[in-house]
Amino acid sequence: MNCSIFSIPKTRLILPWLFCAALGGHSYAADFGVANWGMTPAEVKNLESRPNLTPFGEQDYLIYRLSLSGIASARLVYQFQHGQLIQGRFLFRTDNPMDVQTVIVQYRRIKAFLSEQYGPPDKDLVLTRDTSTLTLDPTQYANELASDRLILKSQWRSPTALIKHQLAWNNNRPHHQVVYTPSKEISP
Repeated sequence: MNCSIFSIPKTRLILPWLFCAALGGHSYAADFGVANWGMTPAEVKNLESRPNLTPFGEQDYLIYRLSLSGIASARLVYQFQHGQLIQGRFLFRTDNPMDVQTVIVQYRRIKAFLSEQYGPPDKDLVLTRDTSTLTLDPTQYANELASDRLILKSQWRSPTALIKHQLAWNNNRPHHQVVYTPSKEISP
C-alpha cells in the first residue's frame, strides 16, 4: 500500500496519514474511517476489516481496534443517530495513565500529524482553571493536567469535517481523543 499523502486526493482525505499504516487496504475517499457520513451501521461493518470490539447488541456505535506505532491503545469509534453515521472519533491511551509526560508527548505527536495533514490548527488552545494565568510554560503541562487544571485543544477543518483534538483529565486518568463531525448537515 502506498501511504504517500501525494497519492491521495487531499480534498477527500479525512483520516490523517498518521493512521495510514493502520488502515491497510481501505478506501481513502471516505469521510471518516472507511465510511461516509450518513452510512448505516451495516454498511460500515461491511467495509471494516479491523477487529470489532463493539459490545453485543449495540446499535448506536461501532468500535474497532487500531494498531498504531508508538500508541499503546487506539480505538476507532463510529457513532450513529437514527441509523446514520453522524460522528467519528479516535481514542488513545498509554500503557501507564499515570505517566502524564508520555500522554503529553503522545498528544503532541498526534497534533503534529494532524497539522501535517490539515495545516496549522484553526484553533489551538491551552485552557487552565486559573484565568489569571495568561500563559503556562509547557514544562508545567504534565503537573497541571494531572491536577485537572489543564485542557489542550486544537481544531481543524477539512472539506467534509470539523476535526477536534483534545487532551483533558477525566475520572483520574487522561482522556485523549480526536473527534470528527460532518461539516454539513446529514440528510435522512
